[in-house]
Formats: sequence, C-alpha cells, structure tokens
Amino acid sequence: MSVPKTDIKEQHDIADKYTDKVKELKDLLIRQIKEELSTQGKTQQNDIISSPWSQAQFAFQ
Repeated sequence: MSVPKTDIKEQHDIADKYTDKVKELKDLLIRQIKEELSTQGKTQQNDIISSPWSQAQFAFQ
C-alpha cells in the first residue's frame, strides 16, 4: 500500500483512510515495546525506565 506524498507538511490526518495500516503499525510498535527489540537477533535488556513513559501507556493496557 502506498500513501500519497501530497501532504509533505503532514497537516492532514489520514489515519481514518488507512485503518489497516494504522493497526499493523500500532501492533508492530506494541510488540517492539513489549519484547524490547526492534531488530533481529538476541533479545537484550533495555535500561530501566525510571520515570513514567506516558507516550507508550497504550502498549501496556
């Protein structure tokens, strides 16, 4: 799927038009957060997050 590149400044939210892609990318992000891994290879321990990570709370619900 290709998203048109006519909104270069990203001023228009097009998520409603591409709901399947939004779900795919959100699921991928959640998996990467939970598995602490975004590349292939052996899982490594991340640094401990000592303050709330409010931007990623959706991944832990």
